[in-house]
Amino acid sequence: MKILAVAIVIIVVVAAVAVYFVSGSDNGGEDDGSNIDSQLAVYGNADGNYTIDQNDLDIVNDIIAGNETLADNPLADANADGVVDSEDADLVQTIIDRDPCTMYVHCIGTDDRATSVAIQYPLDNFVLQGTNNDSIICEMGIADKCAGYFYIYENAHSSLVAAGSVDLGGGPRSISEQAWQNFIDLDSDVGVGAIIADAGSGALEDYYASITDSQIPLLRFAASDTYDSISAALTIGFICGSEYEETAYNYVSKCWDAFDYIDLTLKNPAAADKFVDTAAEKLYALDVFPKRCALVNDPMLSSIGIRFLLLSFSFWLSI
Repeated sequence: MKILAVAIVIIVVVAAVAVYFVSGSDNGGEDDGSNIDSQLAVYGNADGNYTIDQNDLDIVNDIIAGNETLADNPLADANADGVVDSEDADLVQTIIDRDPCTMYVHCIGTDDRATSVAIQYPLDNFVLQGTNNDSIICEMGIADKCAGYFYIYENAHSSLVAAGSVDLGGGPRSISEQAWQNFIDLDSDVGVGAIIADAGSGALEDYYASITDSQIPLLRFAASDTYDSISAALTIGFICGSEYEETAYNYVSKCWDAFDYIDLTLKNPAAADKFVDTAAEKLYALDVFPKRCALVNDPMLSSIGIRFLLLSFSFWLSI
């Protein structure tokens, strides 16, 4: 019975992740064409971890000295010009100091291939598009940086309104001419710093040319993908300024803790058996699970499906 339970939970956990993060997408099926594996998708993050610090500068200098290669450290090219030189070292130092600068973000272009997009750091007055980034923005406390938004889910609406964000209108799969005019008016009023969009949504397609002409940065993230959405959260927090870095890091750490917990339980037979025995003592596993995994009640995870995933995991382990 335990073996069956574990077999079932593998299916359920995968399904839970897929159902939440894919159904949340407006279009789905992103293919970003990227071969860069990094937690923080910002050029200058040479070591590919969650921040930009002295270690990244050391790698950049090693590449300049010929001791490392750009191929092995693709984000070391801080200004995204294809060459690692003293300009990159200077920019990485500026980022380490968290001074205002032009920063380059690794994201998804309008052709669904990987690209670099320049933004002014720290990012301010961004406009949000898509229903996969809205809760992330609010849970990380970045709503005050959002100048406006197109269609979003109700659970994020109140936080954005409270922060003074403007409801531009539009729908989950299309943006009306009136909604776009509202965007143009907002840009005239405050100066939009960037558009943060779901790469799985086609809502902005009719306006790509206008966005290009306006020179407003378009940051498209694969927000409906389980792991890429975590990288997007970390990246958005980082580019919005040093005061948001810790919150973003804590948010992402809790997401990974949830995944690691499930991974450990499934891959360790003894741990899986122990958990099943404990859960089986109760009529429903939901009674005991929060005590064993406090993340299930963490409010930061309530809006991104992790809680649903964990509760599903708990329930099926009790079968």
